[in-house]
Amino acid sequence: MHAMAKQSDIPHIPLDVQNALGDLHPLQKILLFRRGITTYEAAQAFLEPSYEHHVHDPFLLPDIDQAVARICTALERNEKIALYADFDADGIPGAVILHDIFKKLTHENLVIYIPHRHEEGYGVHMPALKQLHKDGVSLIITIDVGITYASEIAWAQENGMDVIVTDHHEPQDIIPPAHAVINPKLNAYPDPMICGAAVAWKLGCALIATLRTNNDTRVQDIPEGWEKWLLDMVGIATISDLVPLIHENRALAHYGLHVLRKNKRPSLRALFQELRLGTQTLTEEDIAFSVTPRLNAASRMAHPRDAFAFLIAENREIAHMHVTHLGTLNDARKKLVASIVKKAHAKLRARNDLPPIIVIGDPNWNTGVAGLVATKIAEHYERPAFVWSKEGDTIKGSCRGYNGISVVELMEHATEHTFLQYGGHSGAGGFSVDLEKVHTLEQSLTASYESIYPNGFDGEIVAGHHIDTHLTLDAVTMETYRIIESCAPYGMANPKPTFLFEHITIDSVRMFGKTKEHLEIIVRDDTHPKGVKAIAFYAHTETFTETVLEGRTCSLVAQFDYSIFRGKSELRLKIVDIV
Repeated sequence: MHAMAKQSDIPHIPLDVQNALGDLHPLQKILLFRRGITTYEAAQAFLEPSYEHHVHDPFLLPDIDQAVARICTALERNEKIALYADFDADGIPGAVILHDIFKKLTHENLVIYIPHRHEEGYGVHMPALKQLHKDGVSLIITIDVGITYASEIAWAQENGMDVIVTDHHEPQDIIPPAHAVINPKLNAYPDPMICGAAVAWKLGCALIATLRTNNDTRVQDIPEGWEKWLLDMVGIATISDLVPLIHENRALAHYGLHVLRKNKRPSLRALFQELRLGTQTLTEEDIAFSVTPRLNAASRMAHPRDAFAFLIAENREIAHMHVTHLGTLNDARKKLVASIVKKAHAKLRARNDLPPIIVIGDPNWNTGVAGLVATKIAEHYERPAFVWSKEGDTIKGSCRGYNGISVVELMEHATEHTFLQYGGHSGAGGFSVDLEKVHTLEQSLTASYESIYPNGFDGEIVAGHHIDTHLTLDAVTMETYRIIESCAPYGMANPKPTFLFEHITIDSVRMFGKTKEHLEIIVRDDTHPKGVKAIAFYAHTETFTETVLEGRTCSLVAQFDYSIFRGKSELRLKIVDIV
């Protein structure tokens, strides 16, 4: 009998499912069943993603043939090509992918355009298009943007600039009249939820494959399979962009991490060295909490070109210079987010009750960090959050979903004319509204939620938290950790497993860190009298449902955390709550 998953822990798994999952470990069966996997074949596909079977043929995407043919013509004519990318950690890696491909194909007549987050905002902008036209661009390839900009793209086409849209955001009623529109949501592509950088990578793969078929001299010296090295950027974008980490995304994140661990880019080598991240043990959390914030800090605090320049750095010295710069921007971003989150909590505490959808903002808040604030509010209050600020005469903001509730669906079902613009995908989005509409935005979104979920959103909650199963402290072993990691990478639609440890006693409490900002406790139960370490970053004894006190008997909601710092490894628990 496995100590970590006793038979009494599995009563919710139907016997036929247990049998169907075969000889898999009992804890694996629990984790897989919680993720909707009920057959051995599906389990094998989930546990062992295959590049050949789970990374789909790029030619299944809509308009890909037209796009590749147009790029081939541009290469032959040495036309000036512009890569027009979004300014986040999806668009920028996507721009790096196509930049690297054109560089490999020795096409140097290339310009990169990434809008300034604060001065221009998200989207395809007329002033930018007019400048590209003036500069002699004849082909524009958008990355992670464009699907909702029909009039702007129509202008470009009418003025002699062909546009290839590569995007993954939700299409609206009018599809842009571009030369080609490549979006997995526009046809029966096997996984419509891939990120923007993945769409750009697939366009690049299709281009290289076509050039190889045509025996083009440009690919003669490119090794077979070279394009797989670009999965480092696809992996970063997939993990960063809050897309579901299942199906093809799971395979892309899996192989992206594999390439990142091999780590050929001077930029990432310098960053991992600075952060003391071991490349061989790199995880999706290292990307999400260490790499993504620095890429996004460029657009939030300065210009997104800084992140692009960092990723394409060709030598160690330039890379280290960019690492220092992005680190400074990220530190400033942290302080700004912490300040706004504190103000948001104060506003929310002043309310008697909270609706199922939180809308909060201030005209003076920084729009560039609205998404980060929305993430923290959604996680803390366990419901979708819409955070806004004022830009000019318009309210703009970002939103984050929670527990599978789609923010795009909420916005689609809101009262007509609520939004000037909105877009995104299930987990994250952006929006703009008229000044006078912001005061009724929460009411409109709450009505939308109630129309979609008339009986409320039904999720499995134990002790106030979504958990996978009950464990005892003797299960905190490397064997258990390896079982948990077999279901990684974790993210949206595949959340990191959370466990409930009941009847535990807190033996000791201490604060640690430079300013004593982190909490560490030692907990024990009947199965582990010596005790196990549990930590919580940026937390204190009053953070949780129950006050943390030495000698207190309580229940612990926690996740497994394997830390490697300065060459020392440690398995511990990460506190979610004390209840």
